[in-house]
Amino acid sequence: MAISGAGPAYFRMAWAITAGGLVDSKKAHTPSRRVGSRLLIAAAALLILLDAARLVVLPPSYQQAFMDGFETVVVLLCALACGFAAVRSSPIGRGLWLMTAAFFGLMAAADFHDFLLDVSFGPGSLISTLSFLGWCSYPLLAFLIFFPAEKEGRPDWNWISLLDFLQVTLAAGLAYFQLIYLPRFLAGQTWMVIGHPELLRNLLIAGGLLLRSRVDTSSRARAIYLRVGGVFASVVFLRAVFPGYFNPIYAVSRPGLWLLLGILAVRWQDLPGLRPDQDGRRGALRLFLSLCAAATLLVVVVLALSAPAPYRKLMYFCVGVSVALYILRTMMAERSRYAAETKLRRSEHDYRVLFESAVVPIVIFDPESERILQANAAACELYGVAPGGLVGARMKDFTKDIARSEEQVADLLRTGTCQRFESVHQRRDGKEIEILVSSSVIQYGGRKAILSFNRDITERKRAEQALIRLRRAVDASGEVIFMTDREGIITSINPEFTRLYGYTPDEVVGKTTPRILKSGNMSADDYKRFWNAIQEKRVVRGTIVNRAKDGHLISVESSVNPIQDEPGEIIGFLAIQRDVTGRKQLERQFLQAQKMEAVGRLAGGVAHDFNNLLTVINGYTDLMLEGGAPGSSARSHLEEIRRAGDRASALTRQLLAFSRRQVVMPVVLDLNAIVEGMHKMLRRLIREDIEFHTSFAPDLGGVKADAGQIEQVIMNLAVNARDAMPKGGKLIIETANVELDDEYVRAHPDVTPGRYVLLALSDTGWGMDVETQSHIFEPFFTTKHAGKGTGLGLSTVYGIVKQSGGHVNVYSEAGQGTVFKVYLPRIDEPVEAVTGASTQAAELTGSETVLLAEDEPSVRSLAAEAMRGNGYAVLEAGDAEQALALWAQHSEKIDLLLSDVVMPGMNGKELADRLKQLRPELKVLFISGYTADAIAQHGILEEGVVLLSKPFTPRDLLAKLRQILRS
Repeated sequence: MAISGAGPAYFRMAWAITAGGLVDSKKAHTPSRRVGSRLLIAAAALLILLDAARLVVLPPSYQQAFMDGFETVVVLLCALACGFAAVRSSPIGRGLWLMTAAFFGLMAAADFHDFLLDVSFGPGSLISTLSFLGWCSYPLLAFLIFFPAEKEGRPDWNWISLLDFLQVTLAAGLAYFQLIYLPRFLAGQTWMVIGHPELLRNLLIAGGLLLRSRVDTSSRARAIYLRVGGVFASVVFLRAVFPGYFNPIYAVSRPGLWLLLGILAVRWQDLPGLRPDQDGRRGALRLFLSLCAAATLLVVVVLALSAPAPYRKLMYFCVGVSVALYILRTMMAERSRYAAETKLRRSEHDYRVLFESAVVPIVIFDPESERILQANAAACELYGVAPGGLVGARMKDFTKDIARSEEQVADLLRTGTCQRFESVHQRRDGKEIEILVSSSVIQYGGRKAILSFNRDITERKRAEQALIRLRRAVDASGEVIFMTDREGIITSINPEFTRLYGYTPDEVVGKTTPRILKSGNMSADDYKRFWNAIQEKRVVRGTIVNRAKDGHLISVESSVNPIQDEPGEIIGFLAIQRDVTGRKQLERQFLQAQKMEAVGRLAGGVAHDFNNLLTVINGYTDLMLEGGAPGSSARSHLEEIRRAGDRASALTRQLLAFSRRQVVMPVVLDLNAIVEGMHKMLRRLIREDIEFHTSFAPDLGGVKADAGQIEQVIMNLAVNARDAMPKGGKLIIETANVELDDEYVRAHPDVTPGRYVLLALSDTGWGMDVETQSHIFEPFFTTKHAGKGTGLGLSTVYGIVKQSGGHVNVYSEAGQGTVFKVYLPRIDEPVEAVTGASTQAAELTGSETVLLAEDEPSVRSLAAEAMRGNGYAVLEAGDAEQALALWAQHSEKIDLLLSDVVMPGMNGKELADRLKQLRPELKVLFISGYTADAIAQHGILEEGVVLLSKPFTPRDLLAKLRQILRS
């Protein structure tokens, strides 16, 4: 009943050990392992209680069988637990756990042998075999003491370990034969308890295991030895305190200790292996194994001397074998020691040779006293002392920064890791040197010491400082500087390269230059000629066009210089570039301005002469129209002539506006009001299929300009937008306050930074390509068909904006529409009211005397006839000299001077100034085909000067005369 009742508990305990050993073996304490160990503890408590209860419940005849069967199951479970611990261990731990598992497996076989005897199977081959396995279990556990030490994570198997194993096996076999088997055999008994020899055997094994747990070099091996040895020592202790194999307390406690070892195996966690400082442990381990081998030999000799006479020859033979094994082991150990010493001497010799011949200065010093224990020749040379002169000196005598050096030594001793730092030392002669120190802690002469490699980096630091200064100079040069290898792959760039091209070092270093900066403006032949030139070690200079990261083109002046090594071979190239995009653009703008100025001068000169002709043509036409009969064919012809004259007058006004020679009357204007006032006219001008929108800035600043000219600008741009949208579209006029900063000015060098008012006209027309945009402000340039435009609209806009101190720019792409942006300087002054011309006819007649000075006879005749016809007395002069002569004769009667501005000799302004000196109240009216610097600065009239521009009609002249004379 007791045996069958205990069965389920055994199965639960087996499951717990299996789950704890196999599930997630790579983790230290998985939930399954914790559950397994807890179930094993619970099962152990239950089984021990059952085992104790059998003393009361079962009759004496069944108790021995129950005890042997019970312990067979417990020991087998413990063997399984040790096997699973071996699966989770490193090679050294795996071997130790497997040896332990094998011990418990053989022990389980021996217990099963006893169980079979208890249930009276009788003698047989199976029982004899199981008995032999039980005999092998304790020698196997004894061999665990001599298990090879760990080396590079694995057992260090060698012949000495094998000989020790054979020695222990021989001793254990003789002890079993003489102390257990032979007495039983001679007495003819089936069972005999030999208490003291068995206790001595177990005590030696437990002591050996515990001693190995102290001297082994591996932390994981020491942990296993401590577990196995501790449990086995507890069993020995119980046997010594409670003697007798059938002692109830010993019989109950011993399976519990085996279960405890099983729990420890289930919860086993593999530990780190060797530690760096193991020299002392290795020596202790070698001494321990040597003493064990000697003690084992002594046991064999004692057993042989105490053997019965019939068996002494066999015992002596075993003694001979044991002595031979010990001698062989001693010889091999001595040979190993001699080889180690030889290797050590050779190593020390090699170390001394390396130490003394090393070009790197090496110093070994005591960290407590800071006395130098050893220094090589290079160190003596570094510090300027004789060979061997550093030994015994203090390290601080050669250190400038003593506090920092002591701090580094303290940190090195605390962490134990290699320290690298720079320090300033001094030679014996006082010269300071820069040192790169690499220090580590070593064992030297049985004590801790500091091994220090002191490299002189004085020259390197100077070179580094020179390179840093050179690098800073390159970075601050303002030039693009970069280097490539001989294949053209970029190896280094300066910040100016990143600023100009937009590439960071990570984006270009390691890339070929043409692939990164290639713009497509250079042909393959150009690149080939360039490459051949620099390969011939020539410096190549020139202006090239590169492409930045964002795609825009940059013109640079480039100089590429080959870099050569000492033999003269090219090892790379140095490129120095300067951004000349702005300068090139300025040059183009300057050439364009020169061209525009030349055309403007030509246009202004033509307009001046043409205005004289138009004045005569239009003037006489008006006179004839006043006297012609209405409805006659002659009058209709005259009206056609008059309309042609008006169109010619408009053309001359455009020419004068383009050449900035038109006279303007600037006032402070509100662009919002100007655009709003033109809204109806623009709506009629741009067709119904075009959407028209305006967007005004509510706080728009004022601008100082001629209102008529601003209206002309808006009208010309609107007409241009209309013609660009033949199928309809959208026109937007916007105003805004803007600030043009230095970045905008760098892109547009003709602009002055500051505050501006923006007038923008946007359309959704067909747009313009880059080539067209470069010519749109040129006079007579047009993309319209013949007869559809004069090519003066945008050039007039350009001239008016420039004359008003502003700037005009265009943004357009083919098929994407166009935006014209007009920037006019912002004025912080009150806006002046702009009045239109009076619709009431003025009184044109008068009786005053007018001095007329005009070098063009036809214009002079027309003006004189118009004035005389309306009651004025006219004194005619062909130039200033004649006018002065007439003044001298009739100065009392002259009321007004009517003078052309530009005349041969003295101009009209100079003539007026002469006469005003004689009579300051004299009225003056100037007439001109264009302004002259004598009376206007850049087309802006001086205050108080009245000008009548050509071409004018007789009515215009008479109205102006009455306005001045009545003022």
